[in-house]
Amino acid sequence: MKSLLLATTMLVSASVAAQAATVTFGFWDQAIGGSVQPIITTGDTGPVRFTTGELYLGNNWGGVFNWVSDPNAGGNGFYEFAVNDVFSSTADTARFYATFQNITTPFPQLTIPTFYQSESINQLIAGAPTSGIIDEVFTCPAGSALFCDNYVTGGGNLIDHSQEWFSPGSSSTTLSTLAPGSPYDITLVIHIGSGISQNVNPIGDFASAVGVQPFPTAPVPGPIVGGGIPGLLALGAFLLYRKRAGGRELA
Repeated sequence: MKSLLLATTMLVSASVAAQAATVTFGFWDQAIGGSVQPIITTGDTGPVRFTTGELYLGNNWGGVFNWVSDPNAGGNGFYEFAVNDVFSSTADTARFYATFQNITTPFPQLTIPTFYQSESINQLIAGAPTSGIIDEVFTCPAGSALFCDNYVTGGGNLIDHSQEWFSPGSSSTTLSTLAPGSPYDITLVIHIGSGISQNVNPIGDFASAVGVQPFPTAPVPGPIVGGGIPGLLALGAFLLYRKRAGGRELA
């Protein structure tokens, strides 16, 4: 089984008041339609690393799924979702979800170091990709619909960026957004489109991962009252008055 869990490259030990009460893994199959189906829920009273066995989902999908939830990592926790050895028996599109609920933050502004990775992806036909992977990060208000996104469930805020893959690779970036309250949820999505391949049955051999480490950013103090150009003009006028008055002290 391919291992895409790279949490150790991003974790920073710290004591932070953050909680992710549950992690829920879900699945959506375009061929079936409907809503995202919850598959597994894990509790979180501390760092959780969970790996499923081989799961068969929908009409034609299967794979192994991993998630990491460490609310005590640096910043406001570390959250990762990975899929390994994913296949489909026919050309189809699936979305795999991991929703991390009840993450707290002392400030709404979030800076989010993020990594994306694709280790395996289906072949090319006549030089053109027949399959692809998209990794996405959403924030959602606590208590909103589970698996919130902008595609199936709705209600999710796609944070600035999504990573598309047509070949193996890795990338990292720093996202930023405003938390929709505290607590809030993060949904990580791995979207796989499996095309028609020649002489491959089952179709595809997909592996991808996405991980985030949200840091709450303290608000920048506003300008001091009386500061700036108006303050300087007032100070100049006061000094001019003192000079003309001969620097007399009040009786």
